[in-house]
Amino acid sequence: MIIKPIAEETTLTSTASTVDGGRVVRIYNDAGEDVLITRRDSANTVLGSCTLANGSIQFVEKFHDETLEASANVKAVSVAYTIS
Repeated sequence: MIIKPIAEETTLTSTASTVDGGRVVRIYNDAGEDVLITRRDSANTVLGSCTLANGSIQFVEKFHDETLEASANVKAVSVAYTIS
């Protein structure tokens, strides 16, 4: 898989983050445990969540103003994408 990072990688924590306003975010779980990733809208309403297994990578799609948070620190970066 080829990805195009469009921002610097950051640490996603339990504090809500737009991850540089990205529409697609690559998340790598290096926390040493499974981590719950939660997506919220601008009103702080939970829109969805999923468990990210330790050592795995997942891509999450969201709107620019929606936030992500993690139950333990993981790495996150906004990436470009194309639909083919």
